[in-house]
Amino acid sequence: MVVTPLMWRSLDRFTSLFGFMVTNPIEYDTKKRRFQFNRVSMKMWPYICSVAIVFLSIFMPCLVLGIFKLFGLLQIPLANVMVVLTLTLISGVCFVTELISSKIGYKLLGLINSTIEWDKNLENSAPKGTDIMGHALLTAATTLGFYPYIITGFLLHAELDPLFQFQQLLAQYWTPMADFPISKFIVMSLLRPFLTLIAFFQICRVFTILLCGGAVGCVSLLDNIKHMERISYRFWIRSYAREILRYHAMIQILLQWSSDMMHSLVAIFQMSGFISVPFNYMTLKVYNIMPFRTYFALPVVCIVLPMSHQMLLPILISV
Repeated sequence: MVVTPLMWRSLDRFTSLFGFMVTNPIEYDTKKRRFQFNRVSMKMWPYICSVAIVFLSIFMPCLVLGIFKLFGLLQIPLANVMVVLTLTLISGVCFVTELISSKIGYKLLGLINSTIEWDKNLENSAPKGTDIMGHALLTAATTLGFYPYIITGFLLHAELDPLFQFQQLLAQYWTPMADFPISKFIVMSLLRPFLTLIAFFQICRVFTILLCGGAVGCVSLLDNIKHMERISYRFWIRSYAREILRYHAMIQILLQWSSDMMHSLVAIFQMSGFISVPFNYMTLKVYNIMPFRTYFALPVVCIVLPMSHQMLLPILISV
């Protein structure tokens, strides 16, 4: 298994679709084909604000709505419950990933960049046949790049977004928003679509670079390990013995150095697998609500999400 041109194209597609966003801790340089880490500081306040928007406009309202529904204090349709559950899982996974990547993401990027550089020195030919993983990553990057517009428009049109449902909860238990028409207009007409769109751009960006970057890094690492296995029978030749020992020592050091990040990445992939069940139910329930041209994006994600898990999770575990 080698890194194919389609895998690199998926990262290039990621850059072209999300390049307008603010600087994040993990960035990809298309010219050098390297990842770079930016330590979070007050200079990155736009990034901090975007993560805070994900937490305050998606995760917290969904969590409060879920708690009220769990204790029988709120009566909402089952389709709304599945939307709340799906958004809670998605935003929770995104927020945890952002925290981990901002703290110890440099360890994973050090491992990935090193294996990519070593992989460039290996003379590996592209595999014959259909590149299933490359096509899946390219499809996932393209779909997630346009997904914020689609999902934001759908949630606002169907009044299923967390801010609107949370406003309904406030109107039921606390001072009705109708008593404050100006604040209601500002929150529901101006801030609501703006915050929802920013939150979903940040969420889709995290999932895209997690899928594409993780796949490229893991495949490069496994390719280097297989290269050592291919030349291991030449260990008794002095020049090859040095190369094998050098590769073995560097990979062992990098794996031990980034082991906590790799374990966190596996846990994130396993936890994000729970998103598929409520997302599939939500896809079936909104068939009559969304226009078919925009509805088509939901089944695509339902297919790409489990396919990505099925392909990438065994690779991460083997690493």
